[in-house]
Amino acid sequence: MKKHGVATILLFPLILLFHPALDLRAGSTPAPAATPLKSARLVVIEAGGPGPAKLGLHVELEAGWHLYWVNPGDAGLAPTARWVLPAGFTAGPLRHPVPKKTVREGIVSLEHESPVLFLCEIAPPASGWPSGPWKAAAVLEWMACRESCVTGETAVEAVIPPDAASLAAGQALQERFASRFPRPLSGSGVTAGAARAGWAGSAWRVEIALSGPRAAEAAEFFAYPVEDFVIDNAGVACRDARIVCPFIPSRGPGSLPPPVLAGILVVAGVGYEISVPVAADRRAASYPLGLILIASWR
Repeated sequence: MKKHGVATILLFPLILLFHPALDLRAGSTPAPAATPLKSARLVVIEAGGPGPAKLGLHVELEAGWHLYWVNPGDAGLAPTARWVLPAGFTAGPLRHPVPKKTVREGIVSLEHESPVLFLCEIAPPASGWPSGPWKAAAVLEWMACRESCVTGETAVEAVIPPDAASLAAGQALQERFASRFPRPLSGSGVTAGAARAGWAGSAWRVEIALSGPRAAEAAEFFAYPVEDFVIDNAGVACRDARIVCPFIPSRGPGSLPPPVLAGILVVAGVGYEISVPVAADRRAASYPLGLILIASWR
């Protein structure tokens, strides 16, 4: 699992023990034969050029089940892939579509409904692509939830380059899901101002003012995980042309604010990537004691 998700994962067992909305105690999960995952397949979307090969992981679940976004929310685990590739090949991170936010009995969950497509790029070694076919294989680790949650591992593979029919099918699948993936912020009609952080007692409260002709249409923000911070998902808001995102330092008061606020801004139902460096509020009254001492020493 990605290191930047550790804080969320550590909270997960505590939430499950004390909150009735998500019960994973012994006996609450279906038998292995009742897996909610109907199918998972690896498709080739783009291959053969000088750049990376683009692959897709297409997953279908039984009715009512969901997977999780890269920041799963207050509980849950995002899917990951363990790749088995030829020597020298490297796989990038899974690229997620825009999630759906749900709140159940106070628990915020950022989810993917079925079916869902995840994208990934595979880069060749410095020597370039091999002259003949090669195989990309992966084990998809997933957690699917409904009233209860189930974890599992599913093996997938694809031969590259694919035959013409398989490539056409993969490209058609990407076309089908293209609208669900976030786009560059430059096409949103929204401009992000500076990201400023102020200490709010137990968390860094990061704010971004939005401007532009469609700033008033910005209605949702999903924050990417940041290493050494827990996102207060219930406190994340996007309204009145302003993003607010509280980050709780895993190391406690005295920690610096997160270096960047990044995530997906939803404008009129469409997701856009946003990433803004964070500038801390330099007023001593807004700082934890440790930072006040550092400022005084300087």
